[in-house]
Amino acid sequence: MRLVLDISENRSSFFIELIQSLDYIKILKKIKGDNDINMLNDLTDAFEDVKAHNLGHKQLKTAEDLYNEL
Repeated sequence: MRLVLDISENRSSFFIELIQSLDYIKILKKIKGDNDINMLNDLTDAFEDVKAHNLGHKQLKTAEDLYNEL
């Protein structure tokens, strides 16, 4: 399982120290920059849209619709 967490900067060093002490948790990547955070948020939103589409809760645009917007 993978989790994405948003940790306050003033508490992040404590949290990282805590999870590094646990042998069953591996830190794959630390994201600090605003560009990386925005990209991750956009990607998360996209996955949520796909999940909603697969459940029949949301209709996504077709590739033709996206092309026509250009």
